[in-house]
Amino acid sequence: MSEQFNLRPYDEPQRRQAGGADWWSLGRVESEIQNPDGSIRSFSVEVGLTITPHGDFLHCEEDFWRLVAEKLPLIAQHLANNARRR
Repeated sequence: MSEQFNLRPYDEPQRRQAGGADWWSLGRVESEIQNPDGSIRSFSVEVGLTITPHGDFLHCEEDFWRLVAEKLPLIAQHLANNARRR
């Protein structure tokens, strides 16, 4: 059976905590798989990202997060372009 995965984005990112770290859930991936007996099993998995700053940014934290907001769309575009090439 061909598995189809559907990405269902949330309207707003949702902050999560797991394993002592924060991450942002952006949506969930849903799918259905046919079992060998012919029955259908459905599932969903939350997907998101974590941002772990590196370097000494605490003295300028507000400016740092503004920079993240400015550059994150550029990083996303770069990654999307690389994914299309595969």
